Amino acid sequence: MHYDPTSIYFEGENSEEELLKLGCSRDHQPDAKQIHLELNVTHDGSIPIHHTIRPGNTADVTTVDRKAFRISKTDLRVRPAYHYRKRRIEAHISITFVAYAIYKELEHLLAQRRMTISPQRASELTHTMYELEYRLPDSGEVKRPLLKMDAEQQALYDIIYES
Repeated sequence: MHYDPTSIYFEGENSEEELLKLGCSRDHQPDAKQIHLELNVTHDGSIPIHHTIRPGNTADVTTVDRKAFRISKTDLRVRPAYHYRKRRIEAHISITFVAYAIYKELEHLLAQRRMTISPQRASELTHTMYELEYRLPDSGEVKRPLLKMDAEQQALYDIIYES
């Protein structure tokens, strides 16, 4: 298992929230309040297992693997954050944690099926995939056909729904 700490800074109005503190910013935002976030992932970095949120002035611990949060903070657009209440901060981080787990699963599926696109490209492809929903007037049955996809979108769709 790898331990991967990072900081996430918050912008906007000042807050008295106990988690938001000035600290050693890995985001090069020394004047912004932040939280200290720790992620545990499997040894190969493929599966996030646990996360912990600590006050932004928590002492830093040197770690070997920081790749996980470079991915999540950049590709998942986790920062900057604008929340100032503890429950909202925790919810934001929990959603990011789940999004990261989905990202890693997609990365694994693409590699397993030897599809040569990145998770970022897969995300882009979904932006123009559409489903139409309508109800038949006589029977009330609801239909949800997918609209025509290009070959790359169809391959991605097949990979995800075969799993």
